Amino acid sequence: MPRTTLTAVSMVAEAGADVSSPTTVDATLVTNGAQIAYTAGRIPKLAIHIKNTFAGAKNLTIPASDFGQARDAGDLVVSVASTTGEQLIVPNESRHGQSNGYVYVDFESSMTGSIIVYELAV
Repeated sequence: MPRTTLTAVSMVAEAGADVSSPTTVDATLVTNGAQIAYTAGRIPKLAIHIKNTFAGAKNLTIPASDFGQARDAGDLVVSVASTTGEQLIVPNESRHGQSNGYVYVDFESSMTGSIIVYELAV
């Protein structure tokens, strides 16, 4: 199945943004993974906020780029603590940007929780 596309919440200076509707991490999202569209040069302005509600620590993986200069650094694996663990991750374009214009996100089996992506638009 295709990855689920996550749309970033645009964060603009001097304005608020509705962040009350994150995407639920469910079995389908865990199986298929997610993707976040990016514009070249803008990945440093993305932040991925993941919350784990599973009763054990789970890993979130941002796979290495298929063409970027830092792809040899490999995947970024971030451990998210059990039950109420949260992490905020800023990906690196040359390490994680895919040639199709997406950053991929993979979830460890059985993970539950929520994910939301922010883009600083200034």
